[in-house]
Formats: sequence, structure tokens, C-alpha cells
Amino acid sequence: MLFLIGIFGLCFVNVLVEFNLIYSTFFGDIVSHRTEFNKAVTADYFTYKEMLYTIFNGMERTHYHSGLFLTTPIIFALLLSRIFQIKYESKVKLIFWFIVGVTFWGLLIKFVIYNEGHPNFLDTFNLDRFNYLLPFLWLILLGRLLVAFKWNSISQKTSGILILLLTCYSVIIGNEELMRNYKILNYEEVDYPTYSQYYEPILFGEIKSFLGSENVKNSNVLCLGFVPNIAQFNGFNTLDSYQNNYSLEYKHEFRKIIKAEINRSEYIRKYFDEWGSRCYPFTLGLLANDLVGKNSKLEIQDIRFDFEQIKKMRGKYRISAVAIQKVNPSDLKLLKEFNSESSFWKFHVYEII
Repeated sequence: MLFLIGIFGLCFVNVLVEFNLIYSTFFGDIVSHRTEFNKAVTADYFTYKEMLYTIFNGMERTHYHSGLFLTTPIIFALLLSRIFQIKYESKVKLIFWFIVGVTFWGLLIKFVIYNEGHPNFLDTFNLDRFNYLLPFLWLILLGRLLVAFKWNSISQKTSGILILLLTCYSVIIGNEELMRNYKILNYEEVDYPTYSQYYEPILFGEIKSFLGSENVKNSNVLCLGFVPNIAQFNGFNTLDSYQNNYSLEYKHEFRKIIKAEINRSEYIRKYFDEWGSRCYPFTLGLLANDLVGKNSKLEIQDIRFDFEQIKKMRGKYRISAVAIQKVNPSDLKLLKEFNSESSFWKFHVYEII
């Protein structure tokens, strides 16, 4: 009973948190950009070889979005339980087949989408995301198996401890944030921002003071080489953003800005046209890279944007993490560079003429 109350409570909280998304999806009068999702195009690598890879990869390791670790020790524990003829609960078999079912479900969704060849319901709702349950299911399976081991047996006790240690090691190694923190504590160089470096409130405060708070409040900016939501966090209005649901009309208006640029690369054209949740001013030099630190060797030779369309959408400034080598003085004017010894970013602030 308590379990059911917990499940309903969790669902209720999620509905509250995602109320705007749910309402706009089912009751809103705005056409979502998700209606143009077409994974059959963006996943054009999907072949029968890829199907087999998806099966074995899904069984060998979990998804990096929900916790990456190797499942090999757990599968080994499952095999040992058969060798030792350990009697375990029927729930163990249920959990294992649920894992297999979730893995094949993701494969089935990809297969159907690829063979449809056009946008459909399965594209819009990302039904293959059930594989995010796999880390939880694998660890529950491991726990159930270890409980069934006879810990008064030296061979089973040794095997259980070894399997547990290997799984813990895999979880730690697979946790990128934890490994970066370890390197920082060990005074090793890490080419990735800390939390404070990522949002960089000090540099953005300097930019805001330089441009003027009222000016920032009444104008829009474009971001290049970093996630626009960082600028939003620091009080800037942005034309670009990373959103899971927004107006299809806005997507089409924004596309006018980057039309000439994305036509230079089939990759970024598909990335925007057939997905578009990253509504970014993509460039040939950076492609979809939105984490370009000041030590990066990436550069932009030139950009082919429709600056009249930017001004039409009330865009006034461009904040770039990368210097633009060839700037047309009739389109852009470099105002100032912002940097510090401890910062991850180096921002170049341009005014749109």
C-alpha cells in the first residue's frame, strides 16, 4: 500500500513540475516544434548491424544520461548463481526479463521509426527513453542475486565481494563528474568547467555593467560556443535556447537567421530541421559544439547569418565564446573581450550593426 502511495505521490509531483509542458502538449493552441521531429532522418545510420550493436551495448552497459556503468559483473553474478545452483526468488527472473524487454523495446521503437521514414507519434514522445530505467533495474537485480548467495560459503562469499567491488569500481569510473572532482582534488588539469565556472556570474556581471542593465533588459542576444541558458541564468534575453517544447512558428523564424550557414553542412541542417530542440545559431566551424572553453583550438572563419532577420527579432548583441576571424564591419562590431585567469570561458561581445 505504501508503495502505491509513493508511486502516485511521485506521479503527482511530476505532473505539477511539468504542468506547462503537459498543458501545452494536449490543450495548447500553439503548434509545437516537436511535430517536425524526424528521427528516421537524423538516425540514418540505423542498419541491421546497428540493431545488433544496440542489443549488445544495451545489455553490456547502461545509458550515460541515467548513470553509466558496465553490467558485465552483474551478468557474471547471474551465471554464477546457475553454477552454484543458488535458489533465488522468482522476482529475480522477472527483473531480468524486464531488463531484456526494455532493451528490445528501445530497439523496436528505433526500427519502426526508421522504417516509417517520416515524422510520427513515436518521434514526438521519445518512447525509447524507457532505457533510462536500466541502471536502477540492473542494480536491483544485483542486490537480489547477492542476497541469495550463501555467505557462509567461501567461494560464494569471495565471488560476491569481488562482483560488488567490480560493480562499484565501474560506477565510479563511469561517473564523469566524480572523476573530474577527483582530478581537481589531485591538482590535475581538467578541461571542463566547475559549476561556478560554467555559469560564470562574475564575467556576465561585467558584461551587464558594460552594456548597461536597461540596455540588456530591453534587447536580445545571440550566444555562440556556449549554452544560451547560461546567459538566461545571468539575466539576459536570448533569441536562442535549448528547449524541449516551443513554437514551430518561432523555429521557422529563427531558421531564417541561420539558413545560409546550416546549408553549408548537412549535419547541422538535419540537426536543426529534423530535431531542433537546440535552437542555436549553428556555424560550420563549431557545428553543434556548445562548450568551447578559452583553451580550445576551434575557430570560426566567417559566419553567414541574416543580420536583418536578427534585428527584426530585436537581436542587438552577440556573445561568443570564440573569436570570429572575418567580421563584416557592416554586420558586426567587436565591443570588448571578457576574460579572467580563473574563468573557463573567454567571451567576445559583438554589437549587431
